[in-house]
Amino acid sequence: MSHSTIYRICLLVVVILAIIGGIFYYVNYLESQAKVTEGTLVMEDSADGLQEDDTSVSMVAEWHKAVA
Repeated sequence: MSHSTIYRICLLVVVILAIIGGIFYYVNYLESQAKVTEGTLVMEDSADGLQEDDTSVSMVAEWHKAVA
């Protein structure tokens, strides 16, 4: 086998290992930390049942003004 064939095989193996490693990383680490809200913008209540401070409400109002 020529050197270019060996070089291509080594590169292919490195790429495949990188893809498998990325999938493994995603499945084991990132998936457990992801919080899916199904694409819906929601405002959550704080732990004591009260809404967060008024700055979050005003930020949402400013965002609505900017979008409109």
